[in-house]
Amino acid sequence: MTWLVVIAVLMSALSAYYYLRVVYVFWMQSADEVEATDPVTNAAFPQATTAAVGTLVVCAVALVVLGVFFGGVLETTSGFFGASAMAAAP
Repeated sequence: MTWLVVIAVLMSALSAYYYLRVVYVFWMQSADEVEATDPVTNAAFPQATTAAVGTLVVCAVALVVLGVFFGGVLETTSGFFGASAMAAAP
C-alpha cells in the first residue's frame, strides 16, 4: 500500500498549495499589490447579487435562532417524532 501513501502525500502537498496561497495573499501582500482581478483569467471578480445576499442573511438568521432556541424546537417537534428526537439531542 506504499503507492497509496505516495498519492496521499502528493494530494496533501497540492491542497496545501491552494490553502496556503490564501494565507499568503491575506497576510503577506499589501493592498497596493492585490488587484481586484482574477490572476488566471484576468477578469474582474463578480459582485454578489441581491438573491445571494438574501440567502446568506436568511441562513445566518436561521442558524442563530436554531442555535439559541434549539430546546423550543425539540419541544415543538416531540409530538411528531416522539422520544427519538430527544434521544438524538446531545
